[in-house]
Amino acid sequence: MNNQNGQLTAHEQFNQAAQAGRMDKQVMDAVLAHHADPTPDTRRAIEALIARLENNAPVQASVWQPTLDELSALPPDEIARKLKKILLHPQPVPLATLGPPEKRQWLIPNWLPRGRVGMLTGEGGRGKSFLALQLAEAITTEGGCWLTPSHITKPRMPAVEGSGTVLYATWEDEPTEFVRRIGPEKAAAMDKCHVLDLAGTGPIWGVPEGGSTRSRAALLATGEELRASAEGLKADLLIIDSLAGAYGANENDRSAVREFMASFDSWGRQVDCAVMLIAHPPKKTNSYSGSTDWHSASRWRWELATNDEGEYLKCEKTSYAKKPDEIRLVRNENTGWLWAEADTQITPHNNGNGTGKSQLANKGKVDRTKQQEELLKRMNLGAK
Repeated sequence: MNNQNGQLTAHEQFNQAAQAGRMDKQVMDAVLAHHADPTPDTRRAIEALIARLENNAPVQASVWQPTLDELSALPPDEIARKLKKILLHPQPVPLATLGPPEKRQWLIPNWLPRGRVGMLTGEGGRGKSFLALQLAEAITTEGGCWLTPSHITKPRMPAVEGSGTVLYATWEDEPTEFVRRIGPEKAAAMDKCHVLDLAGTGPIWGVPEGGSTRSRAALLATGEELRASAEGLKADLLIIDSLAGAYGANENDRSAVREFMASFDSWGRQVDCAVMLIAHPPKKTNSYSGSTDWHSASRWRWELATNDEGEYLKCEKTSYAKKPDEIRLVRNENTGWLWAEADTQITPHNNGNGTGKSQLANKGKVDRTKQQEELLKRMNLGAK
């Protein structure tokens, strides 16, 4: 039946598209409008499908071809499940049809790609959360250098590209602690940085309530709400601190780890939001605690570590660029314990047995305390 303007009704649009084995934007707009009060999960699923249709991405409707009446009769959760099945249904794409790809976008060139999942690892109490907060400040204010004091003219850490929005999800500290760490003056300028306190909510990924020990882990209600918050803010970076609080499944189960990482990587790509998981370090320099798939599934991984010569930040993995050099760091109480890039360089060398070690360029091995004092003096950050 046509309406007064001679246009097909939503029912007819939907039914014709279903019979033809396709989906189009008008159909899904009609579905969203018809369902007066969809749940957030249903709305996100429909909007994600509409976004894919707007971008002319392949969508296969033949996996599910209901009428609009059948769709409306389903419980909201079932609608979302079926729409997600369409979204996730893999489609082969001929390479010849893709054309020249766009240049990969970065939050930090060679270190932090946009819309991909990765990790920041380091021992407990090392300063990972502080480092992530500094990064959040740089992204949400003016971008630019986030580790380097202004008087160092040739920093090795690339600058943050542009500015954006950050959602910091924490299971460890209350929001006011972030103000104490970064300082009230800096915090007042971070209007695009949002802190979400999830300490009392449980994990975002695990076995659903009522499931057995054999049940498959999945995104939980807290995870749905977290993603909805990030999407609502149009976040460029989601920081999850820490993985121990967020991940409620078996960390040694390779398939569970891979599903978790793939889910957040896929979500990050869809909404253009990078995901930083803050976690404990490898038990050994060449392995990661728990399943090796934590490292393998990460598109990038940073390690904040220390050796006889001091602290450093190392990019242990970068999937889309040549691995950058390690960055030597120092901290000082007069700067609020903020991390700063040192004006000396770490150069790797082989000690003859296949393992690497870092040492200061053009300097012999000196007492660590004296070395730190010299670095701080040269950076004008020493005690006053």
